[in-house]
Amino acid sequence: MSNAQAARLVLASEHRDESELRGALTDIADDARRAAQVIRRLRALLRKEWTEPKAVDVNGLILEVMTLLHGDMDHKGIGLEFSLGKDLPPVLSDAIQLQQVILNVVINAAEAMAGASPGRAYATIETAERHPGTVEITVRDGGSGVSEPTSTGSSSRS
Repeated sequence: MSNAQAARLVLASEHRDESELRGALTDIADDARRAAQVIRRLRALLRKEWTEPKAVDVNGLILEVMTLLHGDMDHKGIGLEFSLGKDLPPVLSDAIQLQQVILNVVINAAEAMAGASPGRAYATIETAERHPGTVEITVRDGGSGVSEPTSTGSSSRS
């Protein structure tokens, strides 16, 4: 969406930069291709088709998802921080399903930060190999969190 809006602005400008327009159109095509893959995978999931897991570069998947979300996160004033582990082993997974999980978690983090004061709206994405052969993905946000349930007992917390 951001790329389409940028392309419109370039077209409306008196001083059109064709390379900028080409770049926006390339990004739109890449995003559409990724979205089509996600839709195909979701259809396969709904039909309960089995897919062969493949070796996946987790850091590469995260960067692809962030490319998709960058404009939206920027528009919402949400900063992104990355701490991606080096030399992580590939993960045996369905890349599209894993991307969808990462996308959902980051979108949930963004929703948790809706209305956060400036400077508190950020998401940190970290990858690490904490145990040999296991890759851990952590997403942290600056949202208010979930409030503790109220107790009907006589004890209190401060």
